[in-house]
Amino acid sequence: MADKKKKSGKGKVKRPIIKLMCEECKRAYYSTRKNPTNTPDRLAFKKFCPICHKRTLHKETK
Repeated sequence: MADKKKKSGKGKVKRPIIKLMCEECKRAYYSTRKNPTNTPDRLAFKKFCPICHKRTLHKETK
């Protein structure tokens, strides 16, 4: 039987996984996917940091 799954393109990663780092304690506990074509700027979310025990700004890191 032939596989029904098809591979897309030439192996390019269209939505790479990025890490989100806490601005206060500088630790990365969250990750997400981002489409760099639609969102060329760096992402920033307010998320709960388990080290700081409060909601802080988490920014995208390289």
